[in-house]
Amino acid sequence: MFIVRLRTLLSKSAPNSFTWIMNRGTYYRLRQKELDLGPAPDRIQPEYALTAKFLSLTDESSQRRTAAYLCVYELTNIKTGALLWTDKYEVKKTAVKGMLD
Repeated sequence: MFIVRLRTLLSKSAPNSFTWIMNRGTYYRLRQKELDLGPAPDRIQPEYALTAKFLSLTDESSQRRTAAYLCVYELTNIKTGALLWTDKYEVKKTAVKGMLD
């Protein structure tokens, strides 16, 4: 959800300035197609990378289950390697065992 919000804000402020590639595998496939076709002025040349690390911790007992989730985001300038922005999103959920059954 956080990435969707970020994409929405950026697309509102500069709708023609961003091409979103969701993962590295997709980028490498698109890049290979472009290289096969030869040089083109509209080829993909990313300047920024938005990455996320997801971590979770679960504690379970006979009466309840608690799960904590942490997502850390980083926006990096690919050319310089400079970290431009970082933020995190934290969620903690607890469920009573009887409700899980």
